[in-house]
Amino acid sequence: MVYICVDNSAGENLALFTRGPGGSHIMRMYDVRRQNQTAIWTTELEPFPPLSNGEVNRARFSPDMIYLAAARSDNITHIYDSRMIGRGVLHAFEHAGPSRSFPGCESFGVMEVQWVETPWLGLVSGGTDGESQE
Repeated sequence: MVYICVDNSAGENLALFTRGPGGSHIMRMYDVRRQNQTAIWTTELEPFPPLSNGEVNRARFSPDMIYLAAARSDNITHIYDSRMIGRGVLHAFEHAGPSRSFPGCESFGVMEVQWVETPWLGLVSGGTDGESQE
């Protein structure tokens, strides 16, 4: 599984999430303006639960390009500082409660994240538990 997130303004930053051997998950950050197309940051994501097919379902940069939200299939959204990805997760928000997906349907975790700007910066996420987090 590969998920790509491109910033929603000037198209300068790109985040690439890949699943590697042994269940590892790697995030790479690129500055597409650079001639040398090597990652400016590479970090291993926090592990997904054992025996899960962990994936990043969606990722979005904040409007100011400082934060990166990664919606995960384990019902957790991780927030990173895009200037210091190597420092790891700044915040983790979990969707809790029973899944409200149809009986017999597989749960896919947090499926969408969206940054919102009001007087403050916020994040809304949605998943198959039928709840939204703000």
